[in-house]
Parts: sequence; C-alpha cells; structure tokens
Amino acid sequence: MKLWYFLKANLIVTFKQFPMLVFAIVVTPVLLGLFLSFSSSSMFTPTVEPPKISVYWDNLDKSAIGEHLDDSIAQLEKEDIVVREQDRQDASVIISVPQDFGEELETNYDRDAGDKMPAIAITTEKDDAASDAVIIRQIMDSVMEPILTKIDLAELTTDAGKNPELVQEIQTAVASKLAQQKAVTKEHVGVNALSSTQFYAINSIGFMLVLVFTNLLIADTKDSLQALNKRIRLLPLKVSEQVWFTKLTNLIVYASLILLGMLVWWLYDRSTFSGNFLYYLLIILCQLVLVLGASGLISSFISERAASSITGLISIVWIALSGFIPLEKYSASPFFEALQHNPIRRLFIDPYFEVQQFNTLSNSWLVIGGLALVGVILSMIQTVVLKRKEEY
Repeated sequence: MKLWYFLKANLIVTFKQFPMLVFAIVVTPVLLGLFLSFSSSSMFTPTVEPPKISVYWDNLDKSAIGEHLDDSIAQLEKEDIVVREQDRQDASVIISVPQDFGEELETNYDRDAGDKMPAIAITTEKDDAASDAVIIRQIMDSVMEPILTKIDLAELTTDAGKNPELVQEIQTAVASKLAQQKAVTKEHVGVNALSSTQFYAINSIGFMLVLVFTNLLIADTKDSLQALNKRIRLLPLKVSEQVWFTKLTNLIVYASLILLGMLVWWLYDRSTFSGNFLYYLLIILCQLVLVLGASGLISSFISERAASSITGLISIVWIALSGFIPLEKYSASPFFEALQHNPIRRLFIDPYFEVQQFNTLSNSWLVIGGLALVGVILSMIQTVVLKRKEEY
C-alpha cells in the first residue's frame, strides 16, 4: 500500500509539471534532431556500395576447403567488401579458421543430423566494431553455404555408389558457383545503411537521457523545486523506501516521456524505428536505471551551484562525443574520425543502432545489462549515504 500511495502522490505532482517536462525532455531534442536530419539528409543517403571492413585473416587450415576459403576472401577483397590487414591490431574484425577445420567438416560433420558446424572464430578488439562483426558473420555464412552443399552432395551420391559422372558434374557446378559467390550483395548493405532520420532519432533518445539526468540533478538540489515534493516527503517511509519508490516512479515517468519522443519520430517517418520495439524499450529502461542511480547519488553530495556546472559540462561532452553533431561526416580529419570511437557511443548509442540495422542485441546484452547493474549499485550507495545523513 505504501508504494501505491507514493506512486499516486508522485504521479499527481508529475502531472502538474507534465507540460514543462515534455518541453524540457522531449521537445528540444526532437526539434533539434528533426532540423539536423532535414539539413544533413544528403550525407546519410543509404548507399548501395559495399562496406570496406578491415579484417585480419588467420587461416590455419591447409586443406582444399581452407584453400577455398582463401580464394573467397581474396575475391571479397577484390570486390572491395573487405580489406585485409597485415597487423592484427589494425583490423576491425579478426577471422580465425582452425587447423583441422576442413577435416572436421569432411569427416565428422553431418548437417542433416543437426551437428554443430566447426566454428570459424569471429572476434573484435575494438568497441565500435560490433556491427562490422555482424556483417562479417553474414559474409562467412554465405561463403560456407556452397562448401557445405558440395559436401552434402558428395556424401549423398558417392556413398550410395550412384553415377560418378553425375557426381563430378554436380561438384563442378557447385565449385563454379563458389568461385562466383559474393558474400554480401550491394542491395543488402544498402538496406542496412542508416538514413539521417534514423540516425538523429536514435541520437535524440540519448539527448533525452542527458536532459533527464540534468533535470533530476537540478530538481534534487534546488530548494524551490524540492518544495514541490513536500507532501510526498510527509509520507511515513523509510529512507530505503523513499529512494527506491522514487526511482520506480521516475523510471515510469521518464520512460514514458522518451517513448513519447519516439512516437513523434515514428509519426514523422514510419521507417524510423525498425526492429523489435521491446529491444528499444529494454535499452531505454536499462540506461534510465543508470541515469537515475547516478543523478541520485551525485545530488547527495553537491550544491545547487555545482549541479548547474555539472549539467552544463555533461551537455557539452554529450554533444561532442555522442555523434549528435557527426563531425566526422563534415570533415575527413583524422581527429574527428578518432573522436567518433568513444565509450559514450558504445554505451548509449550503438545498442540502438544494432537493433535498427540488424534487429538483434547479441553484441550489446552485456553492455546494457552492465549499465543497469551499475545503476542499481549507485542507488544502493545513495541509500546508505542518505541513511548516514539522517543519523547525523
């Protein structure tokens, strides 16, 4: 019952501030994003040119299949789909083929029986290469398909002792297709390219998170805003209940505001948010848990004046590092190119791009889960700090 009364009282207070919150949290990022999307749309026009992904090719398999894989990578390089690096550290994606890969496929692997195919290891050593790894995985699956088909046909016909001439004819045809195989078509890559609307819609979500943080930090340190919650503070709640009930209420309120912003983008362009909506919701909730935890803990130690300075600094850092103004698209400067590879994008932007482009969170589960975990820990520390303050 305590939770219900608290939620009811808090939501009433929030409803009275709702127009102000919508303007502060939703309107500014969305309008700015729409303006930038419209003014820079030519820089984001999806291209049908294939990507040039830098890879380090580490093939230890010297069998015929290993040679086929070497030929396929050489063909991909010729098609400008991949660029092979001589130094492992220079590559976005590392492709490793084990020494016994071909032998395992030909002797122990049975696709019809549901056997698991020997693994070609695809790893990244760069935080921003998650999407490249997904594309390379698709490439290798496409490269392997004719090889597996050839093995299946050979086993099906040769083992049965049927028409060896037909076997040879089929294997020649498959080998010919393998030589012509293009792992990722230009059209496929074009579909995965982000439009300016999609780019700025996702970045506006991140901007809304920053504004949530600044709004909470100022609200918790400014006396005139704290007075709005006077009734709520009169409820007979323990410190821990006060903290966690507040977090839950804010989670509901601010998640709703961000979803409202997403709705505006969706009404503007129905193709803005492709992929599973639940993935987007999960990312938003996990990131909000971190924002709520960080703002609550910091507000326990700082004054109103310090809060204003911190919020201004965070806004500047966000604009510079998040990609909301994609400086690397305006200039080919190596500095701007390096600037786009930073933890801010990896933690707060890339998970949305992964859902947008590939409808998966396979490379971001640990990231968003880690954000939520850190947020919970920060909230627990805040509870301890407030208890200590209450005791003294």
